[in-house]
Amino acid sequence: MKKAKEIEAWDVLHNTLTEDSYTFGYVVNQLPFIKEAIRLDIPPDTYGKTVEEYHREMVKEALDIYATAEAEALDLIAKAKAEAARIVDQGEKLGAAAKRDLEKVGATIDILLERM
Repeated sequence: MKKAKEIEAWDVLHNTLTEDSYTFGYVVNQLPFIKEAIRLDIPPDTYGKTVEEYHREMVKEALDIYATAEAEALDLIAKAKAEAARIVDQGEKLGAAAKRDLEKVGATIDILLERM
C-alpha cells in the first residue's frame, strides 16, 4: 500500500470513529504522529513505543546534533579568530622589523650620498 493511501485509510478510520468509541481518544491523540511515522518510514510500536515517543526521541536527537554542531562551530570560530590574531600580530612584528631594516638602508644610502 502506498503511503498516501495508508494515511487516507487512517483518516477514514478517524472520521468513522465516534467519541464513545473505545479507541477514539487514542486515534485522535496518535493520528498526527502515526501519519508522520508513515511519511518518515518509522514503524510504529516496533519496540513497544508509541509514535509520540519516537517523535520525542527524534526531536531530542535532532536538538542534540544541533547543539553539538553549534558547539563545534563556535570552537572553530574561536580557533580561527585566535589564528587570525596570531597572524596579524606576526605581520605587525614583521612589518615593524621591515620598517627598521628599510630605515637602516635609508640611513646607509644617506651616508653614501654625503660621501659622494
